[in-house]
Amino acid sequence: MAMLNDLLSLLSTISLSKSQDTLIWKPTQGSFSTSEAHKLIRSSSSIHTPTQHWNVIWKLKVLPEIINFIWKLAWGALPTKSILSQRLKTTDSSCQWCTLSPETLSHLFWECQLATWALSFIQSWWNISRNTFYRASNNLFRLLKFFSQKHINRIWKTVVAATLWTIWLARNEAIFNDVRLKQTDIHELIQLRVSIWGMASGIIPFSHIPTWKVNSVGTINVHHHLDVSNYWKIRLENFFAVCMVDAAWLPNCMAKGGIGGVIKNKWGRIIYSFSGPAKAQNILEAEISALLHVFNVIRTSHLHMHKLVVCSDSILAIDSIYEGLEKTFPLLAPNYNINSLLQNSVTINLVPSVINVEAETLAKNGASKTFISCRWALEQD
Repeated sequence: MAMLNDLLSLLSTISLSKSQDTLIWKPTQGSFSTSEAHKLIRSSSSIHTPTQHWNVIWKLKVLPEIINFIWKLAWGALPTKSILSQRLKTTDSSCQWCTLSPETLSHLFWECQLATWALSFIQSWWNISRNTFYRASNNLFRLLKFFSQKHINRIWKTVVAATLWTIWLARNEAIFNDVRLKQTDIHELIQLRVSIWGMASGIIPFSHIPTWKVNSVGTINVHHHLDVSNYWKIRLENFFAVCMVDAAWLPNCMAKGGIGGVIKNKWGRIIYSFSGPAKAQNILEAEISALLHVFNVIRTSHLHMHKLVVCSDSILAIDSIYEGLEKTFPLLAPNYNINSLLQNSVTINLVPSVINVEAETLAKNGASKTFISCRWALEQD
């Protein structure tokens, strides 16, 4: 009876209403939004891997199936025999390829004879020091970001993905079809997949050239130099001056950003350069700030009287400029009319980030500076 009385007492405190019930998303005290849910999941996640690490995987220039495979590998979610044996006690956990150890992810992709065949091949193919390579090869994210040069590393990431995928498929052949591929087969399959994926994505248009298979880095550098030269040559031939701008963002350093860029005359000589910290809250604001800096230089100098092109590798920043900063970023809007420049002398071009190297270097250096440094050449043409 006492419990019944307690229940009745509790029910008496509830006020019934004839209004219709509604669902409330508590984190925002209102309607559900996927963006807020994403923030909540990330903030409560026990995985402390920086976001930029995962972006390396999602931005791979390979098929979605391969991206999903690499993502599962990074999370330790691939169904190796070791993992399956923990769920199905009747499953043998030993490695099908070498039978020397349990088939863990670490063993299969970094220690097994199959992994050694594959990894030692790409180390030799890309002429990488053995000690340097193996210091990084047992960590997926370090391996994916092995080269500091952007134009080399974007292709290298495809090589890593093709290598890991080849290991996995060779393992499956051994388990399900009782077929053991030869070492030379592994090597040929890696190069074949790299060439096919690279051609499909447009980042390796030179896989048919013989030097690609013996001096990959040298071949990449030669073609990158030609791409850069041709890109700027076309613009220098058609404009009085070319402005290259970029921004850098260092999220691990108190969210500090930098901006930088150069202006070159039609003969390719630098007539103006700048590099310094960005007064911005995020990378997009920093990219916009870099554009605004060079716009201000143009309008306050003789350059506004000539036909110019401003090149940025941020499509979002370019779109924001054309849409009007008063609408998109009112706090960044300058006290002059950008449209007057865009309607008369200035054109904005989107430049591939791998080509915008000079501005990128100045922006990265600018992030570590206290003040922005600007320099005009002594002789301006």
